[in-house]
Amino acid sequence: MRSCAPHPAPWWWYHDQAKRDDHRIADPTRFSTFLRYGANAERAHPTDRHWYLVVAGVRPEVQRQGMGSRLIKPELDAADRDGLPVYLETADRRNIAYCERFGFSVVDNDVELVPGGPTHVAMRRPPRT
Repeated sequence: MRSCAPHPAPWWWYHDQAKRDDHRIADPTRFSTFLRYGANAERAHPTDRHWYLVVAGVRPEVQRQGMGSRLIKPELDAADRDGLPVYLETADRRNIAYCERFGFSVVDNDVELVPGGPTHVAMRRPPRT
């Protein structure tokens, strides 16, 4: 088992060799860190009505085959029908260019969601009519 971040985190990664898969599990001793994460996320979050893309991910062996687009596009279409913007955060700056393909732009380049942890990039996509 190894920490997924260089600081005390509320979760741990472990690798299931039999299934060749990584999993994230909660670390109950870090629950207070998790609560601070939620409070920080709420403070950084936009206050207007919007859709929030919380988590999106594709297993490495099927990346670059359009799976991510097929997952995200229906949600973006629904937000467009509602006439609402979409907001997300990413800790991996390599995701910025990917998100820009869907019309997202960076609104904050230095969001600290995890106390003492890595900064995130906040992105927003206006509704398309």
